[in-house]
Amino acid sequence: MRECDHIRVALAAVATVSMALPSAAAAECRPRIDPGLEGFTSDLPLVALVTCGAPLAPRPAVPAAFAIYLRGPDGKARFTGAPAASGELQARYIGHSSLALPKRHVAVTLAQPAALLGMPAAARWVLHGPMADKTLVRNAVVYGWARSLGLPSPRMEPVELFAGEGGDTVTAADGRGVYYLMEWVEPGAGRLPIAPGGFLFRRDKGGGDEPVVDTSHGERFLIDFPRPATDEQRVALQARLDQVESRLFGDASLAELEPLLDLGSFVDDALLVEVTKNADGFKWSTFFHYPDAAGPLRAGPPFDYDAALRNDRVAVDPTGWQHRYPRPERSAWMPELWRRPEFVQRLADRYAELRRGPFETGRALGAIDARVRALGDAAERNDRRWEALGARVLTNPDAAGSAALEVERMKNWLELRLEWLDQQFVPAPRPGSGREILVAEGEVPTAERLSPASEVSLVSFPAGEVACGTPARRRIARLPAADELRIVTRGPPASEFQISISGVAEVRKLTLPIQAPRRELGSAVDGRGQLLLTFRRALPSPAPGPMEVVVTTTGSTQRCRAPAVEVRAVRFARWRVPGTGPFVARARRGVLWSPPLAIP
Repeated sequence: MRECDHIRVALAAVATVSMALPSAAAAECRPRIDPGLEGFTSDLPLVALVTCGAPLAPRPAVPAAFAIYLRGPDGKARFTGAPAASGELQARYIGHSSLALPKRHVAVTLAQPAALLGMPAAARWVLHGPMADKTLVRNAVVYGWARSLGLPSPRMEPVELFAGEGGDTVTAADGRGVYYLMEWVEPGAGRLPIAPGGFLFRRDKGGGDEPVVDTSHGERFLIDFPRPATDEQRVALQARLDQVESRLFGDASLAELEPLLDLGSFVDDALLVEVTKNADGFKWSTFFHYPDAAGPLRAGPPFDYDAALRNDRVAVDPTGWQHRYPRPERSAWMPELWRRPEFVQRLADRYAELRRGPFETGRALGAIDARVRALGDAAERNDRRWEALGARVLTNPDAAGSAALEVERMKNWLELRLEWLDQQFVPAPRPGSGREILVAEGEVPTAERLSPASEVSLVSFPAGEVACGTPARRRIARLPAADELRIVTRGPPASEFQISISGVAEVRKLTLPIQAPRRELGSAVDGRGQLLLTFRRALPSPAPGPMEVVVTTTGSTQRCRAPAVEVRAVRFARWRVPGTGPFVARARRGVLWSPPLAIP
């Protein structure tokens, strides 16, 4: 993306940072350009960074200075003329796994806040240097998607970095390749709106001297704001999180969770992780924030997607749910949300909406192509500088050998991923298509209501004592004709049940082991297993005869108890709209959509 005139005006309006510094300090350290770079050009803005003394290190931050050179009318940036912004700063390396790489991220704190490359004025920035991501665009693409979803996300602009350590002159040998000048995740004007009494915290590696809060269910969060956090502030955050967990890990409905959680942000954040299959999702670099002292908890901002979109050994398969990947480091919060059918319904509704927007296949692939094109010739120099294309870096699943093939593999994977996700939910219907649709009550004022939605019958098979590891009992229920059977089972670990249903669309026999409920299905408090299944008849009309449901349960080898099973039969309301024919209608927030066939 080329800088627009308004960006240049904004940069000129704030003036250069060096003008705000004392003249003696400015003369003390400022980048000097080696004559060998006078004819150098780049398709990206150029950043010169010098330390004028000690080399960069993770700690402590060292005094340094910078200068930014924008592109000219021909679209090329040069180290000639006056820089668009310059000044002194403090700089240090940051990261965890990336600190072991030769190309590292650099945190910088300007002596005076400045608006850089069209982004709002601030003092703290990051020079993000992707190396394990050989496409160089994963974070930029995903953060762009996040903003289109309405999630606050760091803005970032690509640059070509030259960093001279120990002196004040940058030479051709100091070229570091493609970096991104990126906003630091922090409260502030133009960044994250957090009022007094609010908090910003994350689930991440680390700790040490960082302020932390531990929840009653074993979650540890690092507090980023306020910082340093007082004991009173940590107690206040602890109390708010304990209130969330008491409902989340209990039997609270989604409606009861809504005053405490901004569910829209949790849905969008979960979909972003699942669409990209981010290997760090629900685990590390996971931010949350309270915007104020009284409002609900929000998920985000999304952060650190280098290991997404087929860039990690554990997430190279385009199928499968990331939130169910068995890792001990994974947060227990998300499985607790996913076990609630109403939350999965919101995911289905939102996913259908986003597939018509930023996740429409053509648009999603176009966003990748646009970011790749914007790097221009700087990407080639980056690849020559670091020679990473033929090697596996960190958790790369493989090495494609060329930048073009890395991008193509990522795009092919994304297409397969979206196709798989499409299959996990009932396809979005359209009025007049003859398929089932959902409408909110009152959304179809011209429709003729034929029958109300109702629960035909409810049959509950309670848990019971059985011989350990042996079939418990064969229990049969006959239910009247219905459109849908909703089956909920709860049981101890390692219990099994088999369900045979006639009169739906076909006889379905399922053997569903309920294993590892603490991680997968049930509550982390008492280890209950819970699973909901939904079976549909062929629509639009139900079968005339009754249904026979046969449930055979096998007791847990640990507790010698058979699981409880609940079968609920539902008849849908029927409407007729002129010119469309009959269809099924259910109240669901005015969204034309069908519930998922089963909870993933």
